[in-house]
Amino acid sequence: MTLGAGDLVFSAGTHLVTPLLDRLEPAATAGYTGVSVYPYEVDQLRQRGMTGTEICRLVSELGLCVGEGLLERGPGLT
Repeated sequence: MTLGAGDLVFSAGTHLVTPLLDRLEPAATAGYTGVSVYPYEVDQLRQRGMTGTEICRLVSELGLCVGEGLLERGPGLT
């Protein structure tokens, strides 16, 4: 999925106390197309046993994409 000029991205920085997985459904319901993700959030999920593929699947299943963040990891959470 590619974001366009009119797409909204829910910024993680606006609600730091809410974990990534807890932000996804509300963001999709509110009409956002993307979410931002901090690298430490991916690290925390991986420590709990999730793979990058699983994280991407959860995001895309709700019709979202990662709109910003993960600069150290690049596409696919690799």
